[in-house]
Amino acid sequence: MRRPLRITLVSLGILGILLAIAWVIAPRLLPDPMLALREQLPVRVITDRDGAILQIQRQYDLQWREPVPLDKISPFFLKAVVAVEDNRFYSHHGFDLSAFLRALYDNITHGRICSGASTLSMQLVALPNAGRRKNIRQKFLQILQARQLERLYPKETILAEYVNRLPYGGKFYGVQAASLHYFGKNASELTQAEATLLVGIPQKPNRFRPDKFPETAKTRQKRVLDALVRHGVLSVQEAQNIVSEPVYLRDFSLPSYYTQHARLGKDGLALATIFSPRLPKKGVRTILEESDNRLRTTLDFTAQGILQEQLRQQISQLPGVQDGAAVLLDTQTGDLLACVGTIDWSAANGQVNAIYAWRQAGSTLKPFLYEEAIRGGYLTTLTTILDAPLRYGQWRPENYDGSWSGWVTATRALSTSLNAPAVRLLQQLGTERFEARLLELGIPQRQKNTGLTAILGTGGYRLMDLTIAYADLARRATQNPSPEASAVLTARMLRDAPAPEAIYDIAWKTGTSNGNHDAWCFAFTPEYTIGVWLGNKSGVPATALVGATAAAPVAIRILTALTNAPPDWEVPPGILVNVPLCKKSGLSPSSHCKEIITGEALPGFRLPECELCQFANVPALKILSPMPGTYEGEPVALHLTANRPVRWFVNQLPLPENTNNHVFSWGKYTLHALAEDGSITSIQFTVR
Repeated sequence: MRRPLRITLVSLGILGILLAIAWVIAPRLLPDPMLALREQLPVRVITDRDGAILQIQRQYDLQWREPVPLDKISPFFLKAVVAVEDNRFYSHHGFDLSAFLRALYDNITHGRICSGASTLSMQLVALPNAGRRKNIRQKFLQILQARQLERLYPKETILAEYVNRLPYGGKFYGVQAASLHYFGKNASELTQAEATLLVGIPQKPNRFRPDKFPETAKTRQKRVLDALVRHGVLSVQEAQNIVSEPVYLRDFSLPSYYTQHARLGKDGLALATIFSPRLPKKGVRTILEESDNRLRTTLDFTAQGILQEQLRQQISQLPGVQDGAAVLLDTQTGDLLACVGTIDWSAANGQVNAIYAWRQAGSTLKPFLYEEAIRGGYLTTLTTILDAPLRYGQWRPENYDGSWSGWVTATRALSTSLNAPAVRLLQQLGTERFEARLLELGIPQRQKNTGLTAILGTGGYRLMDLTIAYADLARRATQNPSPEASAVLTARMLRDAPAPEAIYDIAWKTGTSNGNHDAWCFAFTPEYTIGVWLGNKSGVPATALVGATAAAPVAIRILTALTNAPPDWEVPPGILVNVPLCKKSGLSPSSHCKEIITGEALPGFRLPECELCQFANVPALKILSPMPGTYEGEPVALHLTANRPVRWFVNQLPLPENTNNHVFSWGKYTLHALAEDGSITSIQFTVR
């Protein structure tokens, strides 16, 4: 009988050794338990550039959970959690044998399960499977997972994960979410009474909720305090003081911290713009920092408020105008600081983001045409261009006020937004070259092949694209240490006319679409670039929709509200060169040029030679007949003569060539005479 006994003892010894080896090795064969835990995602907190919360988004599991580090949690809360849930947490390695034996004895003697032995680490690895029925096999696997967890992570990490994942009723998980929801404060600010109330909730989260079952929650708090006394964390008197201390829950008739920030308020379309697939990939930045649960955007909460308020005020003063949009960029970085895509979210078409709407852009493309001409060596700021009547088939481009100025400098032509000089310049450069340049700048055109009318914005453009292009122009004009010469000169031309209501030097350009459907303004300094559109999303026109009087004032007020410091437009030496120019044409002097001035131009380019001065001895253009005044009779035949050969235009409409006489019916007339050298003059008369 001794031999079998010896064999039995040996077998038991081998089995014990194998179990011991398995106890050590088996956990190492399991995957990292934290991987399953981290599939439960925290809320996504979206902030502006300074950390102000713009929105809080729940992830796919719809949990309100915002993890915080241990140093952002009440130390008393942490001490209470460890004492109540796992008093030997810092001394075991995932499984507490003494607690297991004690629980086994209690359950046997009471004839029911009245005590558990799950360590804090075991509870943590079980959270992904919370709510499932457990068996012996699953419990043993849970023990092994807890040992693997403790092998891979320090106690502080395990404790932080635990308190940031505990359920607190409803969809609130983690101590920070619970503290904000129930008390309206951060977890670091919990009082001892609030902390012990929260410690008791996770055992039965929906039963111990203080907002729904305050008496049950209070009873559970007392049991937590008893445990703290039993484990020596508190004295009996301290526990009595805590239980008698009133706990003030927040006002649940108001939205919670999380639900309040989950709503899309005034920043809704700004965030929609940031995450829109239509946002250009280049030329604009929207994200500064991104981590697992926080996204710091480039938006500026203060600037956002300024844009919304200024747009709202301006629109309220414009009859027939109901909506507007604006984009504000940091000139040097391209950061999207603020954007408004609609004024009234609840109005008809209110949720249409006008930032991406295709609209006629009026004269807002002209700066890019002039800069391309400068880049190509065609002109400089003092080069003169003819502002006189034009006709291409049935199209007759006119200036907004219906007048003509004759020869004007490029600076005046651009700063006062004359149409005929821009059309002439586009014809000289070619539409294909200009459209290619717009695409280089990130300005797509909705309608193709618009010909010379493209310079008046007829092709359809978007506010975001144009603002980014203006910011690019502004950046190239002001970047240090080496700005781009063509951009410098273009910016100077845009600063020639004082901006309305400006208290310092601002580059600006307006646009008004044909028929007064859209009013635009783009303005920039070395620091900021703003684009503004005003109109009606339905397309209804309004006489108030004029870029210079509707959009420009609000754009300038926004820039002024952002900073009162005068911008630094200083250009480093060597960027531009001084060259001799003909005073009349602003081009390289020819042998006919008598008056020579000095002007700035791009290095390495020679401007075209002046051709105007060959007409220097020609007498000044004059209309000899008719004379200004009033003519009686209807109709009246008038003789048309000038002191030089000319083309005649009546109320902007050209007359056939070699016309000497014309019959005028009743009305008021403006008669223009245009000589072949570009000289233009006019008179006005009335027939009645």
